Amino acid sequence: MSIVSPVKHIIFFTLILIGACQTMDDGYFSELANSGEVVIVLDDYELDEVPPEIELLSKATDLRIVQDRGWQVYPPISFYPPLAKFPPPYRFLPDEITTLTQLQDLSISGLNLAELPQNFSQLKNLESLDLTHNKLNISAEWGKLKSLPKLREVTVIGNVVDTAEVHRWMDERPGLKVIYHWNDIKEEW
Repeated sequence: MSIVSPVKHIIFFTLILIGACQTMDDGYFSELANSGEVVIVLDDYELDEVPPEIELLSKATDLRIVQDRGWQVYPPISFYPPLAKFPPPYRFLPDEITTLTQLQDLSISGLNLAELPQNFSQLKNLESLDLTHNKLNISAEWGKLKSLPKLREVTVIGNVVDTAEVHRWMDERPGLKVIYHWNDIKEEW
């Protein structure tokens, strides 16, 4: 038996350990910390949820978070009865996302979110918000959304939406466009 073989294995595993430790020290998203426009694909990081390290993106003005790069197949909106209760899994954003006060455009679509963080109103510069295909009861979230002074467009397709209430919200805030149905998008094309 050669002594070189065990030494090679020790060196190989040591390098793997050192590499793993460096990655852990850097944290998720550290390579994106100075970017203004950021796209995060959670599957690329082997994540199911947005981690607290999202706070590293404090310079981001445009943030898009998706679960994977592939196509998502959703049942038609008509599949869900009005004010339906969505089946699990339920996910939650970490409170740290509310420290990203430079955000103007946020897309957190298809993440199975059951509610927004309590301090969501700290995102005072947010102008456009895409909440498409989550598991939110938009009526329960309206208080958080209403307190965003610059919000001009919010997309809520694929969540629990009371259309009469949406029209009341748009009457309260004439500059706010709430997209709650695919027909709203088709009109723009």
